[in-house]
Amino acid sequence: MLNIAFISLIVLLVIIIMILLQRKSKTDQHFRSLQENLDHTRVKLAETEAQHDDLNFEISQLRIQNSGLKIQVDKVKKYQDIVDIENYVEHRTLQANGLLEVTKINADIMLQDIKSHIEQVRQFLQQVQKKAQQQAEAGTRAHLKSVYNQVMDQQELEQISQALQHKIQSNKDQFFLPVPNLISQLIDGFDEHAAAQNLLAVRCKIIDAMEQQASAACNYVDEDRRLASIQLFSLVFNSRADLYLAQLNLNNLGELIQALKDDFSLLNMHGIHFSQSQLFESYRDLRVEELKMAAILLQLKQTENAIRESV
Repeated sequence: MLNIAFISLIVLLVIIIMILLQRKSKTDQHFRSLQENLDHTRVKLAETEAQHDDLNFEISQLRIQNSGLKIQVDKVKKYQDIVDIENYVEHRTLQANGLLEVTKINADIMLQDIKSHIEQVRQFLQQVQKKAQQQAEAGTRAHLKSVYNQVMDQQELEQISQALQHKIQSNKDQFFLPVPNLISQLIDGFDEHAAAQNLLAVRCKIIDAMEQQASAACNYVDEDRRLASIQLFSLVFNSRADLYLAQLNLNNLGELIQALKDDFSLLNMHGIHFSQSQLFESYRDLRVEELKMAAILLQLKQTENAIRESV
């Protein structure tokens, strides 16, 4: 039992000694740390004292400078009013410059607004001018069309009136042409063969026009009625042309040409009442050309016969 108690006591002492050693180690570390802090604090204190001395020196210098500045201020104090005026002028100048900039900005805005308004007015005036011009052109076209229609109607009425007068008066001498001179002009450059060929060519054109319905026109919607009207008007005109061709001699070419043109005008006048049935001028010109070619051929044959008889 004594041994156990002795061992326990020894263990307890060892533990106590270890605890004391640990505490001593911590105490030593803490002491070293405090010593280091103390050394560092001493260094800082020395630096602070040095800075304090520097600050005291600077304060002394500043006090000296302050004294000098006070002396200078006392000297220039009498010019303070001038400085105040300069400051006031500078302040007012800045205000004026600011007001000027604002005015410029407002002026630019107003200028842009005015330009925009002017552009709108210009576009509006262009539209009004264009519309007025279009209306004027439309009115002018309508007036010209009306005048043209009146002129054409007047011309057509004059042609019809002349044709009626020709038919009523039956004045053959009025349409008499100096046949020898006319025939001489028509014969120039032709011989009998050429005249016959030209007459044949004209008659072929007449036949083609009849076959292609290019002699007259009609506004009937019904095709049968339209064709019947075209054939009727062509037949009437062709019968008159054939009659004049049969009556042709060397003394009545001018009379027959005028009579054929009068028949053309009268037929077209009556054609208004038959759904605007109208003979074509191109077809009339073919029948007139046929009369001329026939007169040329007739003159050539008569001349040839006269030469043969003289021989």
